[in-house]
Amino acid sequence: AWASTRRTWRKSSPGMAKRYMARTEAVKCGADVDPRIQWLPMRRLWRAVLDQVTPYEAGPSLEELERTLAIDGLVRLSANESPLGPAPTVIDALRREARRSHLYPDGGATAERAESRRRLRLELLRQHLTSNVDFLRAAHLGGASGQQSVQAYAAFMDGFLSTLYRLAVEDAKKEGAPPASMVLVALGGYGRGELHPLSDIDLMVIYDGDLGPMVQRATQGLLYTLWDLGLQVGHSVRSLPDCLAMARTDFTSRTSMQQARSLVGDRRLFNRFRKVLSENVYRKDFAQFLETTLAERDQRYRKFGGSPYWGEPNVKEAAGGRRDIHTAMWLASTKFGTRTLRELADKRLITDREQRTADEALSFLWRVRNELHFLSGHKNDVLSRDVQPQIAKNFGYASDDV
Repeated sequence: AWASTRRTWRKSSPGMAKRYMARTEAVKCGADVDPRIQWLPMRRLWRAVLDQVTPYEAGPSLEELERTLAIDGLVRLSANESPLGPAPTVIDALRREARRSHLYPDGGATAERAESRRRLRLELLRQHLTSNVDFLRAAHLGGASGQQSVQAYAAFMDGFLSTLYRLAVEDAKKEGAPPASMVLVALGGYGRGELHPLSDIDLMVIYDGDLGPMVQRATQGLLYTLWDLGLQVGHSVRSLPDCLAMARTDFTSRTSMQQARSLVGDRRLFNRFRKVLSENVYRKDFAQFLETTLAERDQRYRKFGGSPYWGEPNVKEAAGGRRDIHTAMWLASTKFGTRTLRELADKRLITDREQRTADEALSFLWRVRNELHFLSGHKNDVLSRDVQPQIAKNFGYASDDV
């Protein structure tokens, strides 16, 4: 899907093309990069770097310490100006931390070293996150479609959150928490595989049985890290009975869980979650759900605007915005068991032309929203008059002679 965009980047921005090719070269150097989207670093390299520094027996060389931390690979990638690796200052700090772990094999200054590792971990994660957002911005400016951008960032965040989750679980194990069945789930738009660069990240931890120490500590570690990184996170921690009760009584929770997607953890527990909600909620109350959905739509129109020709539209909530297509897909999912427009077309519920037209319109709205986010520097869904000229210029629209 990125082939045509890649050619455009090469022609329009040699610097961007160089960074893209550096990312491709990272694959050849052995970095584990998602083959679907070549510029997205995945877990293996970062797992080695973000892990706790391992205590050593007497006499390891600096090269052995660096190899254990995967620093040598990061230096190679940084030399290629790839955004995959952290800055040399962080690498130097990791080297110093590795030396200190060697100098204090008996656990001396444990609390100080733990705090140092925590700060280094956060700095690595922050640089990793920032470099990918910057690259996403460059791709957007280079002409990437709205669909490509939101799906690419969601794919990156999948790997990023999976790494943080595993680190949080391992930290909880080191604190003595017994194992527990749990799974980290993406909700809402992120559950659909769509994520804008400055949008909230909606997550839910589902656990089986009682809310034990592992669930509490792992969730706390994950959320604290995300907050420290400055990410906006919508979160909940629920058992299967909790999920069922919320789906029956709260419209927003139901629709977000209807689009849930497993990220990492106990896959069998997630399958049970989907089965329980499907059998006990989705298949039983379509008439009531339709009535509630239409009432919610009418209320939304009164608040955000019921005309697609609004002068300063909310591209997410106003009539003709993204929420309208989401509303249609919630109803289609409940009635026909479909999750995408393509599945509706495959079942001959809409034509191929209707699917193509809707996809193109939705991709355009995604691109407008990305532009609003990057231009504003924060989450923003309103296409206000003060930003319309700049966005029109960035999109290549020119005034006529009238």
